[in-house]
Amino acid sequence: MANKVFQYYQELPPWAKGVVIVGGLAVTYIFASQIVSAIRRKKDEKKKLLEIGSANNDLSVLAKNGIKPTLSKSSLEAMSSAIIDAVNGCGTSNDKVNAQFQKLNNDADMLAFITTFGLRKKQRCLFSDDARESFTSQYTPAMTLSAHLQSDLSQGDINSVNKILAGKKIKYRF
Repeated sequence: MANKVFQYYQELPPWAKGVVIVGGLAVTYIFASQIVSAIRRKKDEKKKLLEIGSANNDLSVLAKNGIKPTLSKSSLEAMSSAIIDAVNGCGTSNDKVNAQFQKLNNDADMLAFITTFGLRKKQRCLFSDDARESFTSQYTPAMTLSAHLQSDLSQGDINSVNKILAGKKIKYRF
């Protein structure tokens, strides 16, 4: 079988041999790039889940020490949705973002917020230069709370969020 394929290739005109070689290289490149892309996505996903897992573990430690979240799961879910609403599309509503962090009362609330937020997508901005905002979808890949804030807020805005947390004696910083 292999000899017949090679014989068939040998009988092709020179331009057709070039097409076969270029086509074969293109298929190989596409296949290899898809594999590398899948490996990177899997690695990034593990990294994102590690952040959420760490917050969940820290929350368990605080609970054992008697520090529990003061906010309900539904409140944390509403706050998570409000963050996504504030960062969707072009522009960010810093006041809306800051208002969500004003609702936190202790370290356990912050960790529960991170855990409840989990991984969420947002509508991308067509004019963004952020590499996380793919041009192949209207949504970003799923990101953690900290990744959304890093993507959408300036360092000054992040400092404002950190100042709110410090004022509430919450140790977590972005």
